[in-house]
Amino acid sequence: MVLLRFCFCWLFVCFAITDVVDATGAYLTHSLVKIRPFESVSGKDSVSLSACRNEYESMQVILVGQLDDANVSMEIPWPCSKNICHVIYRVEYLNITDVSGCQGNVGMWPDALIPHMDVFYNESRRGFPIHVPQNENRVVWIDVFIPPETMPGVYEGKVSVRSSSLSKPVKLSYTVTVWSATLPSKSSFVTSFGFNSTAALLAHNQSNNATAKVALTRLYLESALMNRITLGNFLDSDIAINSRNRIHWQTIKSNWQQFFFSTDLPFGLQGAAVTSISVPTPFCWNFSNVNPACDKKEQVSFWKEVSNYFDNESMSPLLYDYTFDEPKNEDAWNNICDRVHNLRKANSTLKSLVTTEINKARRHNVSALIDILVPIINYVDPKPGCNNTQNNTQCNSYDTCKYLWWYQSCMSHGCEREPDCNDGNGCSKDWPSYMIDRSAISNRVMSWLSYLYEMQGELYWGTNYIDEIGDAWKDQFHYEGNGDGTLFYPGYPTKIGGNHSIPIESIRMKQIRDGLEDLEMFRLLETQNGSRQAVLDLIKDVVHSTFSFTDNPDVMLKARQTVGNKLQDHSHENICTFMYMKSLSLP
Repeated sequence: MVLLRFCFCWLFVCFAITDVVDATGAYLTHSLVKIRPFESVSGKDSVSLSACRNEYESMQVILVGQLDDANVSMEIPWPCSKNICHVIYRVEYLNITDVSGCQGNVGMWPDALIPHMDVFYNESRRGFPIHVPQNENRVVWIDVFIPPETMPGVYEGKVSVRSSSLSKPVKLSYTVTVWSATLPSKSSFVTSFGFNSTAALLAHNQSNNATAKVALTRLYLESALMNRITLGNFLDSDIAINSRNRIHWQTIKSNWQQFFFSTDLPFGLQGAAVTSISVPTPFCWNFSNVNPACDKKEQVSFWKEVSNYFDNESMSPLLYDYTFDEPKNEDAWNNICDRVHNLRKANSTLKSLVTTEINKARRHNVSALIDILVPIINYVDPKPGCNNTQNNTQCNSYDTCKYLWWYQSCMSHGCEREPDCNDGNGCSKDWPSYMIDRSAISNRVMSWLSYLYEMQGELYWGTNYIDEIGDAWKDQFHYEGNGDGTLFYPGYPTKIGGNHSIPIESIRMKQIRDGLEDLEMFRLLETQNGSRQAVLDLIKDVVHSTFSFTDNPDVMLKARQTVGNKLQDHSHENICTFMYMKSLSLP
């Protein structure tokens, strides 16, 4: 293998780019667009990407029909010895028959990502070959990872497309500009996304036993961490802690300790770790006085044992109790008081979390009891005419709320079966959204807004909810949205091939990951130049408020590029060009 290196103080690279003109062929584009199979598409014969070290980045290969038995391979033009540095997926489509609120659309939408070779067992899956019908397109998604030891520079590589319908392979070019900044393996921004391990077992056609549940949850947790997401309630899957029996700490260490401190993921990050742990409540989930199954004394004893263990392991900052979700009546607010009182008896440092707004908490005299305040995004910044002007998130000195997270819900697209899309105020429009039939920017922008509003964490209620009630591969319409509470697909062998079940990621997860990595870049730049306002000035064309942000991918990509260039400026390192003469491609 021969490595050519060209170094310049600054290198500005121009690439020959050709618009799509042929009826049959293959083209490249960036990841910030969802390509539907019947759309007239445009692509290029080259694409330019940029990334920090220790960051994931993606591109898409557009296959335009008619193509038979299409396969895609690629070169990786940077050294990659410690781990897998690229994964190639076939994009699967979901037929949407009910739109998500006022801004969705019916028809086929790209979402699930079927790997050619999975990263967990290195098994061949049903990614290829691909058949592209006449007058349609199909998409291949490619993830690349930049190892932290990669030398900053511009790396040039090739993507090859072969098909029995082509007289010769199509060769496409890509470049990755690697900035000198290195993103952390453990995210600095806290996430806690929900996961139902019992439902996952059923969706994977596996028997509900303790060993299988832990094993499958570990795969999902690894998959989430490869997307910078923590499944906050992962301990719920383990009867060693989530039962009314004695806690088996040795089993907990064996099953989970690597995720507490440092774990090397099968693709990409080395030294990743969870950012949050929701404490199970096996003795008393609901502290209401009318709950006969609630054993408060045993629950307090359980909390005390758990918090003491994590204190001794220096992991107590990860812990929180999901105290109450969206309290709506006086009984609910009283429940919060009673629960937090018992929580404090167990350990004064064990944090309480409540999803509500600060004004509501004050009105019910519980604002001093909430450690992690989690308002819904729709109530953070009042949208004119939308009946949310009475709420805000500003905590005063007499409020506890040491931490401020937020979350999105069906209110981002409308929780009613037929939202009023012509109300004149757009109350169910223009919010960040994790729905399948919303734009890639809508899926990615949440973390940009987290930086804008100085949020410390994000809560999301589910990643596989549809497994409880249906089939993610057929229909994900629930709570009036497509994909609400579902970001994974169950990858069982009869569906995707291979011999083992694995989690299947969605394009939406990749957009969430990219947004979280953007947020890390913003925080790095703020630390380097000592000015938060300077970073805000760089992203002001992208995000304006919770309900106002650009819908133009070029605007978001340009702002991100500017932030990366500023990080590079601070490093005072040269940018070089690298090119490998021998390709590293999939078989």
